[in-house]
Amino acid sequence: MENVMGVCFIAQDITVQKSVMDKFTRIEGEYRSIVQNPNPLIPPIFGTDEFGLCSEWNTAMTKLSGWNREDVICKMLIGEVFGTHVACCRLKSEEAFVNLGVVLNNVVTGQDSEKIPFGFFSRSGKYVECLLSVSKKLDGEGVVKGVFCFLQLASHELQQALYIQRLSERTAMKRSRVLAYVAKEIRNPLSGIIFTQKMMEGTHVDDEQKSLLQTGLNCQRQINKILDDTDFDSIMEGYLDLEMVEFELHDVLIASISQVMMKSISKGVMIVDDLAPNLSTETFYGDSLRLQQVLATFLLVSVNATLSGGQLGLAATLTKDSLGETVQLGHLEFRITHSGGGIAQELLNQMFGEVAEVSEDGINLFISRKLEGRFFKLSPSARIPFELRLKQTHFSEGVRTASGGSTAKMELNFAADSPPLHAIAAAKIAGVSLVTNPTLDAGSPPTLVLASGQRLHGALVVLRYIGRIGSLPDFYGRDAYQSSQIDEWLEYAPIFGSGSEFEGACSFVDEYLLQNTFLVGNSLSIADVAVWVGLAGAGLRWESLRKSKKYQNLVRWFNSISAEYDAVLSEFVATYLGRRGSTKAATSKSKEPQSSSSRSTAVENGATETAGSKAFEVDLPHAEVGKVKLRFAPEPSGYLHIGHSKAALLNQYFADRYKGQVIVRFDDTNPDKESNEFVDNLLKDIETLGIKYSAVTYTSDYFPQLMEMAEKLIKEGKAYVDDTPREKMQHERMEGIESRCRSNSVEENLKLWKEMIAGSERGLMCCVRGKLDMQDPNKSLRDPVYYRCNLTPHHRIGAKYKVYPTYDFCCPFVDAVEGITHALRSSEYHDRNDQYYRIQKDMGLRKVHIYEFSRLNMVYTLLSKRKLLWFVQNGKVEGWDDPRFPTVQGIVRRGLKIEALIQFILEQGCIKEPQSYGMDKLWAINKKIIDPVCPRHTAVIEEKRALLILTDGPKDPFVRILAKHKKYEGAGEKAATYSNRLWIDYADAESISVNEEVTLKDWGNAIVKEIKKDENGVVTQLEGVLHLEGNVKKTKLKLTWLPDTSELVRLTLVNFDYLITKKKLEEDEDFIDVVNPSTRTETSALGESDMRNLKRGDVIQLERKGYYRCDAPFIRPTKPIVLFAIPDGKQQTVAK
Repeated sequence: MENVMGVCFIAQDITVQKSVMDKFTRIEGEYRSIVQNPNPLIPPIFGTDEFGLCSEWNTAMTKLSGWNREDVICKMLIGEVFGTHVACCRLKSEEAFVNLGVVLNNVVTGQDSEKIPFGFFSRSGKYVECLLSVSKKLDGEGVVKGVFCFLQLASHELQQALYIQRLSERTAMKRSRVLAYVAKEIRNPLSGIIFTQKMMEGTHVDDEQKSLLQTGLNCQRQINKILDDTDFDSIMEGYLDLEMVEFELHDVLIASISQVMMKSISKGVMIVDDLAPNLSTETFYGDSLRLQQVLATFLLVSVNATLSGGQLGLAATLTKDSLGETVQLGHLEFRITHSGGGIAQELLNQMFGEVAEVSEDGINLFISRKLEGRFFKLSPSARIPFELRLKQTHFSEGVRTASGGSTAKMELNFAADSPPLHAIAAAKIAGVSLVTNPTLDAGSPPTLVLASGQRLHGALVVLRYIGRIGSLPDFYGRDAYQSSQIDEWLEYAPIFGSGSEFEGACSFVDEYLLQNTFLVGNSLSIADVAVWVGLAGAGLRWESLRKSKKYQNLVRWFNSISAEYDAVLSEFVATYLGRRGSTKAATSKSKEPQSSSSRSTAVENGATETAGSKAFEVDLPHAEVGKVKLRFAPEPSGYLHIGHSKAALLNQYFADRYKGQVIVRFDDTNPDKESNEFVDNLLKDIETLGIKYSAVTYTSDYFPQLMEMAEKLIKEGKAYVDDTPREKMQHERMEGIESRCRSNSVEENLKLWKEMIAGSERGLMCCVRGKLDMQDPNKSLRDPVYYRCNLTPHHRIGAKYKVYPTYDFCCPFVDAVEGITHALRSSEYHDRNDQYYRIQKDMGLRKVHIYEFSRLNMVYTLLSKRKLLWFVQNGKVEGWDDPRFPTVQGIVRRGLKIEALIQFILEQGCIKEPQSYGMDKLWAINKKIIDPVCPRHTAVIEEKRALLILTDGPKDPFVRILAKHKKYEGAGEKAATYSNRLWIDYADAESISVNEEVTLKDWGNAIVKEIKKDENGVVTQLEGVLHLEGNVKKTKLKLTWLPDTSELVRLTLVNFDYLITKKKLEEDEDFIDVVNPSTRTETSALGESDMRNLKRGDVIQLERKGYYRCDAPFIRPTKPIVLFAIPDGKQQTVAK
């Protein structure tokens, strides 16, 4: 012990962290040894990282695809590696591309994935079929870092099965073509037979022969009906339209029995008609041909099942229920009895759809049962022998009543978010009594329950049925042709619900109504009702057009229907359309919107100034070339305006600069403000800007995952449910006072969360708040709201949800889930950046970098969608595409070229300090773009215009061909007429002196010899002589002129001003107080005859007057061409 000098301690780290790290390192090594092993037993494997870039591509995958690892690594897996066009491994279709993206996204978000069929074309062009399974790739902390994809190649047996399946598909297609051929070719001889019988009817035949001819005709009509049955879905789903006619049961029975007589004679089967004599002569109202078809099918099957030499009996009973004094509902029950063992059980199973493989008789029985179940009822229990019960929809004593309707009430069931408005309106107009019941689930088709208990499904089916039974004459057409015309209009009517096609539809119907009082025939029909409802449902958009003089025929027709049925339609509008529609007459002016089809590309990046603009180059922090993914995420609560355009174009700029991608995501979390109209027009505007997006997504696509995340945070104590009133909650957040609900237990929070999901009375009082930090100086971190209740149906998914996430909650989540690397936000959200990162951290998601830019502010211009909506709703403008609006459609309609907008925004660069710009700078850029190329035309203001008579001018007018633009041949040429009588502007006339030499543009000089004025001193006429040898450079006045001919066209020149009179609003200032009372002025003018060729959207220059865009081209002499004045950056307005 004397030699001991000290003690040495040796320790081994056996902490949990060390154990886990060792395990992870070991697993990672094992993974690499497996994935990169060239052993042929290792399947093809590829994978992605968290950004969607290909991070793995093993030897088996190289062998299978023909693409080496270095060819695909660090490329976007979806789009560059696997895609439909320019990609390494080309997929067969867009559907396969979308399916692959969905599977990968589901796995990244934690959902399980099953094996799915997958296929692609290898480098050699060979199509590879396999099964794909996907697994998520986790790091040491359990965070998803990408996915692994394993391919299982099809075995020989599977390939053989797929081959047989393809052969079966080809055989089915071939049979389908054969059937189509037979169906078409059989009509020709059938038509010949019908014609022959018609000719025979004109000859001398006795009553018995006439009866036989009628039976043959009924059978031929049945054949035609069957040949027209191309829509089997309508039969299977039970919404087949019926042909409701009057008929005698005797005729149906004779035609049905005749179809089985050849079979019964060959078997020696006697058919006994046990129907009561009076029943055969009853008059029914229903689809006789369908009844005939069903009866014949069941009779034939019964004859086949009857023993040779046996007997088959047909009996029927009839019971009646009164529906008023003259109309009755008939319950008709047929009973077929026959000798023998009855129908084979297997055939009955086929009839009821209980077996997969069916015989010809089985499919006939199955279809007949479906037909019978459509408007009859078949008892499944009565099988051997079976009983057939057929219930006709209507039964009348003798002749059908004049009304043709039923006094019994029917029940119309529908989803609350999608009522069949045209059917309801038609019922009110036609006096059909309906009980409406909005209780069906969202997305369910409307169902009409008849008094008999029978049901009709589908909005158009219900509408047609009402058309057939309504009290109005010819409500569904006078004959088959008119009914078909009505069907065409019913298919066309939904176009009025499409925001982008609304005005085109109005124009089409307006032109049609120029020579027609109603859409079909000479009386109101359900076609008129469907179109009327489509217009009324468009709300303020239609109301603004209705006030104008643009669609006079359409307005006349609409007002006529509104006035005639005012009592019922006013109630209908108040109940179902609310503020959207009106039936009252209106006046004022409106113009048709039209967006330019211009497309453009972004300005070249660079570090130096270029002619007319300053290019810029900005770096995106933490960005790597090829890995950048951005999103442009507008809320579909309005149209795209120039403020949004800056965000969209900057996203596109960085995507191009870093060879990345940008997606469009609609932040559709507030159903009170959003609609499909806004979605359609935002996409239209995004394409107008030239944004090349790779995908379109919706926040609503992630509602299930967002709800799961909210519940997860509640369980982890990172969120709670609060029922504090809104005003008190706002006060507590401002003062840093914790809510009394903040300390609720997890169980209590989950209980209230379920109340919110259910939309109960208790739940509506609550919201979900994040438990962040109520004392943080940054007030956005003081327990922000994550979820709130809203019972308004969503424009995409209806009334499925009663709770909706806030922007603060869903944005960090969806950005991370969609693989966004950088979120571009305007600097007004700066205080919310810490909140964004904190929420992502609480969710356990990867960090998304935020990049700020300054908000675009324009003087004398409102960019708030809420404020712009006020102008729309209060009729101050025509709509979101009004030329006075800063929306993309508005400024394009006014005459702005998208190239000018892009240049204007990119010139600003990515400064972060707030800046305000004048619209005059934007229009000045626009002028530089349009001036070098736009055609030149001449116009004279109509008011007080003066006549200049050239005493030595040409008495016979002559024509010269002039260039529309002296420096640009592409503008084309025009014909100019020269005469001795010329119109000039009054402003020019009053500035001319006697004996003054002036220049007539494109002609030469002239000397004014005499000026005539009226008693008020107003110049009315001038006389002069030509002096063509004069020097045009020495004259003071250069006059634009027009010949005094009947070829001139009428013009309306429209000038616009700013919507507000103040340069910049203060934060607490009400914009309504500074609304400009006069923002539109119209001036009548005359234009040269060549202007008849202008098209909507054409940009021109009226010489000495300015630039204009054609908004309404020439239609007829009495209707002027409408030209919108395009600012040139120097315009004088009230704002100036």
